[in-house]
Amino acid sequence: MKKAKRQQVIFIAEGATERALVKKFFEGTVKEINLAQRDIQRLLKPIPVKAHIHLMIDIDILADKICLNRMLENIKTLKKLGYNFSILQQNKNLEDELARACNCSLKALLKYADCSSPSELKGNFIKNPTCVFSHPEFNHTRLWTTALIPELENYEAHQLTGNDLSILEDIDKQK
Repeated sequence: MKKAKRQQVIFIAEGATERALVKKFFEGTVKEINLAQRDIQRLLKPIPVKAHIHLMIDIDILADKICLNRMLENIKTLKKLGYNFSILQQNKNLEDELARACNCSLKALLKYADCSSPSELKGNFIKNPTCVFSHPEFNHTRLWTTALIPELENYEAHQLTGNDLSILEDIDKQK
């Protein structure tokens, strides 16, 4: 008997920090594409329509109307072409999202990770995600729990949180 083929899961994320988070914690592959700055249609050719796409969205960049409109157009394109997608909206950016997952302020997370700035935290996290995952209060279910910004509210049915995603097996051993 043939084994059922697993649905391909793809995370579309802005950069290397998000890639480090997904690779260490969640099942799926990552494509580094800033959807607030690039048109998605050309990038979809190698992605099968049956794949599930998780859009990791930093809302700090969406303050710019041009970026916001490009993001909305990219989401409309995914919907129009029949892609199965979800939205993982970050609270401002990934550093703030990681602080929320650790149930602390960004300042407290920086201190815990022995970093002097958010950019240093990002660099350290890319090299070694355990600098955050080892936090005693880290909990992946707190990721992406912010209510959608008003411009994305029409896509509320597509919103997911860290609790909704498949995590890698033996995650507790990785902490």
